[in-house]
Amino acid sequence: MVHPATLRHKKMTETAVLSILSAFPRMNAENFCDRWFGIDQLEPEQREQRKQERGYRAKCARVLSIVLKKPYKTVDSWGSRFETMPEDAQATLAYADALRIQLKAAPDELLDLFLEQRSRQEN
Repeated sequence: MVHPATLRHKKMTETAVLSILSAFPRMNAENFCDRWFGIDQLEPEQREQRKQERGYRAKCARVLSIVLKKPYKTVDSWGSRFETMPEDAQATLAYADALRIQLKAAPDELLDLFLEQRSRQEN
């Protein structure tokens, strides 16, 4: 039998998680790609220069397509800077960015464990 204090703690934790998720800001595609490719730390002029490099938008569209599980053509149709991306996708990008940050900070053993479990599920 589970101790009542354990149940309360679990419920509080779930409530806290829901509270955090509900307060999460949405993230537009341009900001997501800036962070994904590490150009968000550059000066605005340098950042703009990197975005103008050949193939940058296509790389960004490929990442968005994978993260959002949308066809590349769909993502590509959202405008030159993906400005017409649906709002629900903006929420997904915020969650994906938070996960990216957590995975970068996590010990390698945790990432190895995740990849191992994923590999087992695929087989």
